[in-house]
Amino acid sequence: MTSRLVMGLLLGAMLPAVLLGQSDDAAAKSGAAATNFSVPEIPAFNFLAATPSKIARPNGARAIGAALLEGVDENGRTKQGFALELLPVLQFFNISLADYRNHWRSRFLANLQLSLGTAKASGDSADTDVGVGLRTTLFDQGDLLSDTLEARIIDSLTDKCAPTNPDDQHAKATSGACYAAILKAEGDKWTKVHWNKASLIAAAATGTQLQGSRFGDRRWLGLRAWLTGGFPIGGKAMGLVHAAFDENRVNPDSGYRALTLGGRLLFGGSSVNGFAEGLYQ
Repeated sequence: MTSRLVMGLLLGAMLPAVLLGQSDDAAAKSGAAATNFSVPEIPAFNFLAATPSKIARPNGARAIGAALLEGVDENGRTKQGFALELLPVLQFFNISLADYRNHWRSRFLANLQLSLGTAKASGDSADTDVGVGLRTTLFDQGDLLSDTLEARIIDSLTDKCAPTNPDDQHAKATSGACYAAILKAEGDKWTKVHWNKASLIAAAATGTQLQGSRFGDRRWLGLRAWLTGGFPIGGKAMGLVHAAFDENRVNPDSGYRALTLGGRLLFGGSSVNGFAEGLYQ
């Protein structure tokens, strides 16, 4: 077990954090489990350490099936560099706006994200690593869509955008620009007030290595999981707590497990701000 302390200060612009008391071996092992106090946007690609140039985001069952077929070649082997991301519950089930606003379970399912990707295995171009991940928001008090009062305010303001002359050929464009301006203004006001509201986000990813890119010959690569929570400290500060677990089996001869726990304090405003953080691994 290795511990490290990270303390950073930002005045005007981010400065690199200073790592203290961490051995070279610990630094090497912490690469996969290193944290920036946030849950990755696309967990499967984080697990594979890949940055795909093109990500398929199909809409509808038929499009999803076609996208999955794109990841397999004519010989039935998986293709390298395949990337897919979708919201599976929203794709196949109807969640109304009223359900989203009134029920935690609906918000949880609506935000459930599935990611799938493939990448060339390290050291052997014939093998393919496959990663799959899930990510969701457990709760978020800063979710504009779930605020019924704010929705009513926006609705009342957008009434002003109704065209006075529906037959005007520019009416649709004019109304659209009006709606966009109101939404941006209200969104900016919302963010300014709710930027540090409490939230909790979780994600997990796992993967397998396909020998020769064949589905029948595979080896498990491990598991990675993240949990990040935020909470307000007055109107000018925010606290973050983070946990990450990594069971790394990419190299079968030197696998390891790592648990990372940390906390961060953010404070200040748009012109002068700073942070302090501590990390234990």
